[in-house]
Amino acid sequence: MTVPLMILAGLALVSGFALFISEGFKKFLDSSLTLSGIPLLEPGAPAEIASEIFADPLTYLSLGLAIVGIMIAYRIYYLPGFDRAVFARGVPGAFQRALENRWYISKFYDDFAYKVWYGFSIVADMFDRYVIDGIVNGFAYLGSNSGNVLRKGQSGDVRRYTSLVVVGIVILILFVVFIIPWIRGQSAWFAGWF
Repeated sequence: MTVPLMILAGLALVSGFALFISEGFKKFLDSSLTLSGIPLLEPGAPAEIASEIFADPLTYLSLGLAIVGIMIAYRIYYLPGFDRAVFARGVPGAFQRALENRWYISKFYDDFAYKVWYGFSIVADMFDRYVIDGIVNGFAYLGSNSGNVLRKGQSGDVRRYTSLVVVGIVILILFVVFIIPWIRGQSAWFAGWF
């Protein structure tokens, strides 16, 4: 990873200085300070903003802190003789362990997944096995057994089938002649209930 990072750092450095060629920096600020082609600031304002930024002491303070941080990192990690075990004690050690354990977020997720989601998956599995599969298997059992019962009625005897059709027609006629008029006569009684 060192060589690709060095290449990227070099390109970032060169591309950053490319803004200072000709009026590149001014064009960059002009284009970045516009909204849909409408300038947010008056012409010449980017130069004023840049001069205010570089006149502010906080700019130099942040640059100084960045340089100090780079020098400390160089001293700790590249020059021999520094005992990095200092960071493993006290508050820095706790901070380092928290960083090494990614603020214990992964441990929390692992514990949460094991205790909560695993328990939920067991409940869902039991629901699937006993309720969903029970309903599906119950319908299959009902269809199979009702088919076995109805199969016994299929004898292949045409006289029996004809007699069943005649009985069905007689029941239908009795229903139309007697039951429907009775229901119509009782409709006033039913209307009182509803």
